[in-house]
Amino acid sequence: MRASAGFSIVELLVAAAITMTIAAAAFALTTPSQAAFQSRTEAADLQQRLRVGAGALVADLTAAGSGPDRGPFSGPLLQAFAPVLPYRRGTTADDPPGSYFSDRITLVAVPPAAPSTTLASGGPPLEADWMAVSAQPQCPAADPLCLFAPNVAVALFDDSGAVDIVGVTAVDSSNPMPMLQHADQRLAFTTYRPDASVVVGVSTITYAFDASNAQLVVSNGLGAPNAPIVDNVVAVAFRYYGDPQPPGPSTYGPTPPSDEPGSSASWPPGENCVIAMAGEAQVRGCPCSTADPASWR
Repeated sequence: MRASAGFSIVELLVAAAITMTIAAAAFALTTPSQAAFQSRTEAADLQQRLRVGAGALVADLTAAGSGPDRGPFSGPLLQAFAPVLPYRRGTTADDPPGSYFSDRITLVAVPPAAPSTTLASGGPPLEADWMAVSAQPQCPAADPLCLFAPNVAVALFDDSGAVDIVGVTAVDSSNPMPMLQHADQRLAFTTYRPDASVVVGVSTITYAFDASNAQLVVSNGLGAPNAPIVDNVVAVAFRYYGDPQPPGPSTYGPTPPSDEPGSSASWPPGENCVIAMAGEAQVRGCPCSTADPASWR
């Protein structure tokens, strides 16, 4: 019996061609599966990051407007000033006062156990770096401002709608008049009354859309830089459900000012930053940044 002489070159080439064809077909079938797996992983990661960003925004929106738990203005901040603003405030790149944007929002809130006190004297002047405040009853006599510290953001406001948000740069607990410093931060108002003005620690958080980098960014705290919170963002829009200029004074916010002559040193009788007179009626005016009072009507 003759022994087998093995495979010829032609047979080997045919076998190799068949093997390569089958392998190529197998790889062609697996490539779409790999692409789909990679895209699903990226989509899941994007959804997770979006979920985290939306959760943070919802939490901050829920806390916005929470006010002091003690003092003459205990309760929601909305009773004194607007805690939700359609522009950047308290960041390293603030928007001009009175501006409006649909792709950014600033939220102001009083955190739990925030330091709180009252203004001890009228004013203070716009150019002043210090404000005299009352001693805190829960602090020892040797340290009457024990809960205040540098780098804490505070809101100074009264019952007229005026508000200034500044960062504390130094604390002077000397008796009999403790003081808080807000260096290089000019105040916007000077008519604060010591019997109706509060100084309370606040948190300021700004969310904004960075179109150049396709990111939703957040700035947490006065002077804090922007930090990305969600990538690959196409657009951001905040909608405010309410009339920014209702026909008359609303049921919320500060009490309309008195229409008695001499009731305010800075505004005509019956008027302030947000209330104007139209004949004998008080109506909503324009933002405080409007320089010409005649344009409020």
